[in-house]
Amino acid sequence: MIASGVRPSKRTRKDPSDPSGNPKSTITPFEASKCKLVEMLATLPTLRESQKTYLLDTHVHFIKLRKTLKNLHSRKTEASVEFYKLRSTRFNFDLSVSDQLYSEKKADIDAMRETCTLAIKIMQEKLREEVVKVIKLEIDSVLKRIKSLYLDTVSVVAKTLAMLDPSVDDDRAHDICRFCFDKAAHAPVLFKHSGFDNANDFYDQIFENERQADPASVQQRTPYRHTADTQYSVTATTPAVVTFLSVIKSLFTTSWDIYVSSELEREKSQAVHQFIKTITTAKASETTAMQVDDIQAPDNPTLDETIKRAVALEGKKIRSELQKDLRPISKNSTRGGTKSTASLKKKTVSFQDPPEDDEPTKPSKSRNRKGRRKEKQVDESDNDSTNGNRRRNRGRKSSKKNKKQSTPRGRR
Repeated sequence: MIASGVRPSKRTRKDPSDPSGNPKSTITPFEASKCKLVEMLATLPTLRESQKTYLLDTHVHFIKLRKTLKNLHSRKTEASVEFYKLRSTRFNFDLSVSDQLYSEKKADIDAMRETCTLAIKIMQEKLREEVVKVIKLEIDSVLKRIKSLYLDTVSVVAKTLAMLDPSVDDDRAHDICRFCFDKAAHAPVLFKHSGFDNANDFYDQIFENERQADPASVQQRTPYRHTADTQYSVTATTPAVVTFLSVIKSLFTTSWDIYVSSELEREKSQAVHQFIKTITTAKASETTAMQVDDIQAPDNPTLDETIKRAVALEGKKIRSELQKDLRPISKNSTRGGTKSTASLKKKTVSFQDPPEDDEPTKPSKSRNRKGRRKEKQVDESDNDSTNGNRRRNRGRKSSKKNKKQSTPRGRR
């Protein structure tokens, strides 16, 4: 068996890592941020798999919170404009009156319409102010969650690094983060997207959490503050300090910077694509318009051929529809069509008893199971049948007689 058709081209193997193989494949800002974090974690062989998993989960929550905070700031900036109309308050209101009433009370109707317009503007402005207040509360709530996430992560990272570093006591794990946060060279970078303004704000939050957990133990204490006499149990070359700086900076600073830059680059690419698409569409429309202008010339043969072809095609459709509508439909079949000649000439069978006035006919040898008599009625169409049909009918009768004579009657 030979298959017909166009033979497909030979398949080629494509490298799944090749970006040119799939032109639609794009890297999202979150994926770009996550790839940078994974790349950094790969350079720290001292970290355990449990630590890496914890950091990746923290990265997901941190990016979600920062993205929510970014959207809230955008909404706040948009809604803080005076007399800005919110989407839910944008509607048209018109105090409609009849022409007769307006002609009689024109001045009063105009004053009432102005009053309604002013009331709507005042209502819209009040709603805008309330919405701005709600957005500010949402921003404070998200910032609080970001601070809590940052503080918990810093505590976990410092404690786990102290447990893995033999040069640092487990009880002095807080010296790792204090040594990094007290340095003016590291603090601005580490607190850039954490929600804390500086190191003292961070220490105040730790003290507040401890006070809420156990008020009696911290009643006589004060929050930690860096001084010139502060002593640390770690140095700048301690492995735990170096790893802590890399992890916190990559997780809470670099990751969000990459996310924002990737998102901005993506928006620019979409804007350029839309701009090129608009220009291309405009040029294609101009070319098509010029071609149409050339076709519409009165002495252009192409226009005449196009019109004739369209008219002929439409006429053909109309004729085919008319033929379908005029075709007789058979009563015995739902498919339509005319009744065949064989069905018209077919003899019908009647199960009615003959009238009493007629002479009794000879009983027929063939009876059905219920004992009802079958009578053959000859259709009038047999009188008009052709000679060929008559010869065919005679042949059938003779063959039936031969069969009856040759059939044995049974055992005696």
